[in-house]
Amino acid sequence: SSSSGSSGGWAITRSFQAGGSVLCMDLDSESTHLLVGGEGVQPSIWDLAAGTKLWQAKGGKPNRQTLLVDKPFTTAVAFLPSSSSSSALQRAAAAGGEAAAAVQRRFVAGSANAKIQVYDTAVGRRPQSEVVLGGETRVTALAPEAAGEFFA
Repeated sequence: SSSSGSSGGWAITRSFQAGGSVLCMDLDSESTHLLVGGEGVQPSIWDLAAGTKLWQAKGGKPNRQTLLVDKPFTTAVAFLPSSSSSSALQRAAAAGGEAAAAVQRRFVAGSANAKIQVYDTAVGRRPQSEVVLGGETRVTALAPEAAGEFFA
């Protein structure tokens, strides 16, 4: 951000509190929605114009033996390109908070717990699929390919 009176710098146009310690984010292709994650923060989708949360993920299901759920520690997020348009998200948000979950929006989230999870907001708030990388790997970046079917 720039100091007052200086020209050519950054200007704050909107601010909002997205949760605890935000570590990663991705802006959708239309620059209207922000995907956020972090330490103690499940992935969430925000409407930048309104500064409101449209959707919040739930953690994975408890381990069958221990009944423990991993503490949220999202270290990388990326919208998948085949996601629906942001205007559909805005219509759903206008209809009510839960309606936003009915809009198809797909994204991937990586964690400090060596996991990559794929979410689809039309299906639910929990990950639809998960890949466990093993070891003590921390996922630090995700890059979906153009068709949105694969990511690295």
